[in-house]
Amino acid sequence: MRKYNGKQIGLIVGSLVVAFVINWLLWYLFMKHPEEINAAYQALLTICLGTAFIVAGDKLFKTEIFR
Repeated sequence: MRKYNGKQIGLIVGSLVVAFVINWLLWYLFMKHPEEINAAYQALLTICLGTAFIVAGDKLFKTEIFR
């Protein structure tokens, strides 16, 4: 298993938190009731959005998560 340093862990956690907030805000603004959406769908969408932020952040901050 690969070991991650603090900068990499920070990027991963920060990206997932930002993805969660953006996902929640988008559903709240457009749907008005985000709690009516299935939790599994919300989780998968958050993970996908978070992954996109991780890939972009990895290139931007040069954390070398993906070698």
